[in-house]
Amino acid sequence: MVGQLFLPFALTIVFSLLASLLVAITVVPMLAHQMFKRGLKAGAKNHDHDEKPGYLARKYRGFLRSALNIKSSRLSSRSHCWAAAWRLSGK
Repeated sequence: MVGQLFLPFALTIVFSLLASLLVAITVVPMLAHQMFKRGLKAGAKNHDHDEKPGYLARKYRGFLRSALNIKSSRLSSRSHCWAAAWRLSGK
């Protein structure tokens, strides 16, 4: 009976880990290749930010800004909702 209950959850975890592995092996190296296609300048410092960032770097920066702009009040209200749902579930 317990196996019937937790089998879908176990399969979900397995398939999500396999999908993550597939992305890590295929997509991430391709994106890294696209970002560093021109290579690094000879003699350039690691923290030289005189050049404008590429397309992917600009998109990633925008994504990070939007993700980091989550206000703590929204985060705390979400956690309160989760706590209330957990408490109402009777566990």
